[in-house]
Amino acid sequence: MSEQDVLLTWGLSLFGTRPLASLVALSIIPAHKRIVFVAGIDLAFWTFIGFFVNLIISWFATTEFARSIVGNMTEGMRNGTLNARPRLANEL
Repeated sequence: MSEQDVLLTWGLSLFGTRPLASLVALSIIPAHKRIVFVAGIDLAFWTFIGFFVNLIISWFATTEFARSIVGNMTEGMRNGTLNARPRLANEL
């Protein structure tokens, strides 16, 4: 696992409700229901995040900025200028 993967995993672990849900579960929820409680909180949180991201992406796709980016990428693919690299003499 590279250093970049470790940093990404650590950064994503900060974005969630598990630490707070675990603290509440430890202090309030009975022991035999803690796993279900934490899993339910995670499910509700990530469902909300999924709907929110879907809303943001669908809005962003309708903006002129996104349309210009997609248009430039499409034009670059048609012209062969997107990610162009120098060709070698013997290359097909």
